[in-house]
Amino acid sequence: MDTGADKKKKKNFDLLEAEIAVPIIDAAREAHGQGRGTFTCSAPTTIADGQHFAIKRKSYGKTQMYDIGPLIDSIERIGWTLTFVEHIPLVPVQADFGGATLLYNEARAHMIFRRKTT
Repeated sequence: MDTGADKKKKKNFDLLEAEIAVPIIDAAREAHGQGRGTFTCSAPTTIADGQHFAIKRKSYGKTQMYDIGPLIDSIERIGWTLTFVEHIPLVPVQADFGGATLLYNEARAHMIFRRKTT
């Protein structure tokens, strides 16, 4: 069982949601079935949203970090090998509402897979 100190040390990494991961895995399976030599995709690794300059702490923005390792494992089980990955920040979206600044920001992992050779 985790102690309070252990919980503070842990990073908040979650698995990628099924509605994001499943279509990527399906596309990898389809590309492999078509005999393609290369498959590319991107998946979010970090999403930040909220009021990052809020006066009250409960209104602060939240940051969600995703573990994409299981996604990579699933794609490699199909018959692909990860050959390149780079994290790319997307252009942040910011809106100001009467002194409240809402911000949405995302970093994505762009991945290139090559067909495994036997």
